[in-house]
Amino acid sequence: MLVFLNDFRVHGDEAEFETAFSSTSDYFRQQPGFVRHRLVRSISEPSCYVNIAEWTDQESFERALRNPAFQEHAVALRKLAASEPRLCAEVMSRAVG
Repeated sequence: MLVFLNDFRVHGDEAEFETAFSSTSDYFRQQPGFVRHRLVRSISEPSCYVNIAEWTDQESFERALRNPAFQEHAVALRKLAASEPRLCAEVMSRAVG
């Protein structure tokens, strides 16, 4: 399992960013190897978001990024926010129940 974290600092309209991100999310959901994602927003700093995405493997993730269709999404997001991406490996996960 690959966990992709991306911190976004929005310098444009937050609603516009969320719409653009939703479109990017729809693209990723259609890609082989995508498992799920969550987009969370800071309560104390509303312009700060974190995307937490899970992929079956790094190769699938990188293939999705190389797809020319993704580049259109990347350009749209860069117009609205700066990002700080990181690839991670899950160390621990727990749920209630």
